[in-house]
Amino acid sequence: MQKTKNNNNTISASVTESFGLNKLLELNYAFTKNVSNSTRETYDFKGTSGKI
Repeated sequence: MQKTKNNNNTISASVTESFGLNKLLELNYAFTKNVSNSTRETYDFKGTSGKI
């Protein structure tokens, strides 16, 4: 059995304002959320008997 679940969210914003000749104000914000779940089961296989 193998289960995998992924969620990715990204929010970003940017604002640029001019304050006269050759003067700029820039504001940036970023939010990122990553969620990941995984389940895995493994078994030993005996090749001679064909059993787990």
